[in-house]
Amino acid sequence: MGYFLLNSYKKFGKFLIIFSLISLYFLSTTIVSRELARLIETIKPLPPILQSKSDRQAIVVLGGGRYVTMPEYGKPLPHAIVLERLRYAMHIQRQTNLPVLISGGRVFPDSDSEASIMNQVLIDDYQFKARWLEGKSRNTAENARNSFAILDKENITKIYLVTHAWHMNRAADIFRSAGFDVIPAPTIYFSAGTNMPSSLQWLPKSNALNLSRNILHEIIGFWWYRFRYDQ
Repeated sequence: MGYFLLNSYKKFGKFLIIFSLISLYFLSTTIVSRELARLIETIKPLPPILQSKSDRQAIVVLGGGRYVTMPEYGKPLPHAIVLERLRYAMHIQRQTNLPVLISGGRVFPDSDSEASIMNQVLIDDYQFKARWLEGKSRNTAENARNSFAILDKENITKIYLVTHAWHMNRAADIFRSAGFDVIPAPTIYFSAGTNMPSSLQWLPKSNALNLSRNILHEIIGFWWYRFRYDQ
């Protein structure tokens, strides 16, 4: 935009170009992206060892994307972030022996739902099968509504909710609005720090830019959900 405005609004065009380049640099650094994560990773993690007896009735784990094709496996698989969520859900399940609901829909009608793909990972890698699959949702709000429609029929409203720490604030809010009594079970804290030398944290990296993108998406999404769903 700055480039196209150079002819008619030269000063403003230059400002946009300089501002964009500076923003791109800072958002691509580890130190800035992790400080951004600190803004929204405000929910504390659960203790590593959980009480086997609690008032929770189920574990709900949220999807977060998939690879359409994995030629080395010959089938689609969940994104890496989803595998992180599944692993933590199994960590909780082994301690609590609670049933699991997987929530994740499909982008295209002729494809398998994300929930079914995630469940196959549990079967193959953990020898565990989820009790419920919610395969129609396309966003976090639908995750919450559709999951409640399934579990409320069995008088289940008290849940552990598993997703990433940067996603948990928005997810927990919308699940509570849907009717759940939620104990957040966040995983993967980017704000927890890094052993990278401070000098290297100022070097631009693609993974830092991707983290900044996720954090900014969540900040915008959090306030959009507050407006859209009147939380």
